[in-house]
Amino acid sequence: TELWTMFDALWPDMLDGRNHTFHKWLNHFTRWRPTKYGPKVYGHKNAVELKHMLESVMLRRKLRDVALDLPSLRVTLHTLPAVSEFTRGLDDAARLTLAEMAAEEAQTDASISRIRRLLGALKAPMIAETLRTELSERQYNKIVVLYYHKDVGNTLEAALESFGVVRMDGSTPATKRQGMIDAFTDDSGVRVFLGQQQSAGEALNLQA
Repeated sequence: TELWTMFDALWPDMLDGRNHTFHKWLNHFTRWRPTKYGPKVYGHKNAVELKHMLESVMLRRKLRDVALDLPSLRVTLHTLPAVSEFTRGLDDAARLTLAEMAAEEAQTDASISRIRRLLGALKAPMIAETLRTELSERQYNKIVVLYYHKDVGNTLEAALESFGVVRMDGSTPATKRQGMIDAFTDDSGVRVFLGQQQSAGEALNLQA
């Protein structure tokens, strides 16, 4: 939906009769339903056509084009144990989510957020223990950890404090952010960058 504004302002000649208004663009490229707050987009369509339109106006660079010297990507899966209290809470949140989706209410995102919070609360102590072991064994010098909910960040920060932590979230003043980045990249005693996903998930150079 956000792309329509750009095409309408910058490349209106590319908008044909099917999508020369926002509503036609919405119908042509998205799957949506009406709510009392406006359109709720839940999917897309005609993606190949949109990709061709974007290719004519967008410059995309791949890693091999910018010659970044990055280490190999490693993916490790950790299986969570069965916890009855968590399972009950997850089932309750899932039922509520399905009920809200059936009613096409705008509260669906809130239910998904509840499920994410439950998962985060269960994973945080186990993730923290894994990181404590790896940091203690010097498997790497520094690590960047992203989280979503504040209580998850609190758990991780408390568990990893002894390894030197800088933590950035939505409440972090802009005047202090660069100092945190510098501490993480330059100070050998600061080994953990803990970032709230929405405020520290992009546009930061944390290469150390």
